Amino acid sequence: MTALICVMYVLVTLDAAFSGICAASGRNALIRKRGYYLRSMWHGTLWGQAAVLLGLVLVTVTVQFSPNRLQAMAETQAAGWRMATVYSIYAVVVMSTFLIRAWPSVDVRSITSTVGFGPLTLIRPVVIILGIVYAAFSRPGTSILAVTIALGLMMIPFRVFLNVVFARLPVYGDPCGTSQEVTTDP
Repeated sequence: MTALICVMYVLVTLDAAFSGICAASGRNALIRKRGYYLRSMWHGTLWGQAAVLLGLVLVTVTVQFSPNRLQAMAETQAAGWRMATVYSIYAVVVMSTFLIRAWPSVDVRSITSTVGFGPLTLIRPVVIILGIVYAAFSRPGTSILAVTIALGLMMIPFRVFLNVVFARLPVYGDPCGTSQEVTTDP
């Protein structure tokens, strides 16, 4: 169970960090945006930790209040590993796109944004739903299935949530950045 928790933690944290980049995209007119995107990843990661904690609480409470804890634990593991499989494949594709983007060519970077990250952002909710459906094929009990669906439904609108949060933060609200960023960003 510890391995599953670790894998899901890494996957949710990566998703939250990349959701931070996605939510911050297009909000800053600076040319050198490294600090801006690192800050957006950090904010996404921090909010993602709240989602991780809520998910862990939901799973723990469901297993603890189950009439048969051992069966609930086994069902949770089976469903969790199925979800982790789907989400890991998606994470590998996203990370591969980042590796391609590391090539020092403006053309390659532009292509990865359009051909890679655009469609990957678009299919993210579908991937989350596929993970839930694949987990459902492990035939978990009703309570475990409900938690699985709740966790997925919590993560689907995560980027929309970050868009709302970032719209209220001054550092993301000004399209030209703060005067300090404009003068000190290398």
